[in-house]
Amino acid sequence: MEEGMQELSEEITYIKDSIKMPRKIREDLTQCIELLNEKDKQDTEKMNNVMLVLEEINTMKIVPPMLRTEVWNIIGKIESLDKTTKV
Repeated sequence: MEEGMQELSEEITYIKDSIKMPRKIREDLTQCIELLNEKDKQDTEKMNNVMLVLEEINTMKIVPPMLRTEVWNIIGKIESLDKTTKV
């Protein structure tokens, strides 16, 4: 599972660095990366915390369409990871 978290962190970093976005959204994505890299939390808790931030981003009206699509893709990956941890 640690590998999946690392991949998510790298993907969010790439999106944060490559897509033009408002500062608030960039800060929220940075928070997601920090949440994924926390050492003292269970993977499920990390994923739930990141999902909350990403869902909050998607409710913002200032989100560029391309970024909104990328955020939904990441949410889908987190849901897939979460399903594999519950099996």
